[in-house]
Amino acid sequence: MNTALAFLGRTTTLRDVSELGVQSNGSYFKLLNDFICGLSSDIRAQTIVRPKSASQVRKPARVSSDQVSNIFSIPVTIDHGGVGLNQRLIDSRLAVVTYNETTIPMNMMFGFPTIALWDPKYVRLNKQAEAVYHQMFEAKILFHSPQLAAEHVTEIWSDIETWWNSPQVRQARENYCTHYAHRARFPALTVASVIADNL
Repeated sequence: MNTALAFLGRTTTLRDVSELGVQSNGSYFKLLNDFICGLSSDIRAQTIVRPKSASQVRKPARVSSDQVSNIFSIPVTIDHGGVGLNQRLIDSRLAVVTYNETTIPMNMMFGFPTIALWDPKYVRLNKQAEAVYHQMFEAKILFHSPQLAAEHVTEIWSDIETWWNSPQVRQARENYCTHYAHRARFPALTVASVIADNL
């Protein structure tokens, strides 16, 4: 059985939230730290944080994975990209994704247990997407509170499959896939299209 929790996070540039409506590093890093601190110590010991690679050719992160380790107030394992993302997921039993990009539709389409966590102030959705994402919120796939997300991970950790395959979660996943995964030729563009004011 896989034992790791893959915590997939992006790193953002420091921006003026009031002008651009973009999440600053400070609030984003606080969300990450609050989630990690909210996990029980046994789950935290199995958690691997994988930040977006600063050396990535397309859309690189602005902060190195070495710098990311400094945002956590407690020790946590950082994946510096030595293992491919697919292998990291195979070796994990749950992914927590902190950005609304291709990882979510790919994980939903392939049925990989996933929790999404972000501040809704920085992810505005169009009307159609609001209903789909609200269903994910109700099914406890999507969280806006790092503390509640950590509590949920602790609650389901011993039996993730029962939660992931429960009727409410399956219905939310299937509805998401119908809109944003199965019919999507280019998942990144599909996800981008649900974000308000993005087109």
